[in-house]
Amino acid sequence: MCKLIRSVIICMIVIIFPVITTGTKMELINFELEDQFGKIHSTHEYRNAPFIILGCDRKGSDYVEEWGLKIKRILKDLHGHNNIKILGVADLSGIPHFIFPAIKKELPHNVIILIDDRGLFSKSYKFEKNSINILIFDSNGSIIKKYNFKKSTIESGEKVAESLSLITG
Repeated sequence: MCKLIRSVIICMIVIIFPVITTGTKMELINFELEDQFGKIHSTHEYRNAPFIILGCDRKGSDYVEEWGLKIKRILKDLHGHNNIKILGVADLSGIPHFIFPAIKKELPHNVIILIDDRGLFSKSYKFEKNSINILIFDSNGSIIKKYNFKKSTIESGEKVAESLSLITG
């Protein structure tokens, strides 16, 4: 009886433990959202090439421009940066739709920013509030790294640069 119990426990460890400890890859969610210019963007546009999402709520928007510029500088220094898209996502869930036109006018015009009125991205990827959420995707649509920062520091920039080098190499 002891041998049977021991065998069952060993089988459970061999079969179940890898399932418990193996993390599932985060993939790009299916979406169809409008940007600040009124153009519709969807998942299929961001397949087959690496890309970066900079997502935030209203209070985190203070960090978007700083991080966007930093990432553009890093990509400029890395080989292969021409095929990497940077996509902003503004979490406007909980904000009345009649205010959206005024918000859209205030958004930067030099980068695409999706208007996420349902919080689809922030819920799916568990965005941290009051900060910039940086998601780095490979060409298969899998997240290779996720960061949450406020201010840009040398150390945080180095972390992001290291991850970006993985998709540009």
